[in-house]
Amino acid sequence: MDPKLFKAAMTGDLHFLESLNEDDNSNFLCQVTPKKNTVLHVAAEFHQSEFVQAVTHRCPLLFQSGNSNGDTPLHVAAKVGCCEIVGYFISHAQTLQVDVESGHVDESHKKKELLRIVNVDKDTALHCATRNGHYNRDFRDIAELILNASPSSSSHVGPNGITALHAAVYSESQRVLLGHFFFKGSKEAFLQPKVSTEKEFMEILLEKKPNIIRERDNLGWTALHYAADNDGESALHIAAYYGEINSIKEMIKSCPDICDLTNHKGQTALHLAILGGHENVVKYILKTPGLKCLINEPDKDGNTPLHMSIIFKDYRIMHMLARDERVDIKATNKET
Repeated sequence: MDPKLFKAAMTGDLHFLESLNEDDNSNFLCQVTPKKNTVLHVAAEFHQSEFVQAVTHRCPLLFQSGNSNGDTPLHVAAKVGCCEIVGYFISHAQTLQVDVESGHVDESHKKKELLRIVNVDKDTALHCATRNGHYNRDFRDIAELILNASPSSSSHVGPNGITALHAAVYSESQRVLLGHFFFKGSKEAFLQPKVSTEKEFMEILLEKKPNIIRERDNLGWTALHYAADNDGESALHIAAYYGEINSIKEMIKSCPDICDLTNHKGQTALHLAILGGHENVVKYILKTPGLKCLINEPDKDGNTPLHMSIIFKDYRIMHMLARDERVDIKATNKET
């Protein structure tokens, strides 16, 4: 790509565009970088919205071009959180009589799925926005724009069978997907109180759409498997810590293997139930055949659930565990 053109795209230099002759549009503006980025990719990367609009006006179909990674300028705008550019591309597609979902362009008889175009990683623009969200309002707005323009985008299966919901849960962009799945994408969804904790998120997830937690990716994982906080605690850990026995039962019913998940300390849901002091959860785990693997499972310090009950002086739980013949009362931790 011509250095002057690259710099103009990076800085949003509209005067440079105005200095070009009309004959320069088709060839000069369609130059690419070694990674096949067009001038629109570069401008989107640096949030140069006016420059993007000016170039697109001159080269109307350039916004559909993919780079060597398969990313369109829309992917780039979604990744960097530039809501204005994402909104412009969607509006521009509609102006060109492009069906936003099918990408059909009447004039050229081409079919491109604008909002469902995937890169080499099988990510759509919605995947990019939700994965990079982290409670950033710009990314939530981008997801809202895409979902409103193409409601079916949320069901697109990305890499390893991961949908946008999986990506959102994994990256903590829950609020947008909650709005789409549970409130039909209405604006009211985005006026709901912020879902600030994983516990709140999983409660709403289980209440509003229990079947969604049964949708699995290629690894057999559901959104529940991906829902972990900064300490690596899964939805099951959180429910166990707070004593949410009904939620635990529903999770185990839907995802029996979720019990294998441990947090960053190597602790299981049984460890967390003891930390939370919930005898009812401990009793349920002991009575559930499919959870017997948790009974003597040590954490990274070698502490079994029995050790944990002793360390935190929860004598009721300690006696409950000690009376169970399956509990290894001779187990040692790394301190002994």
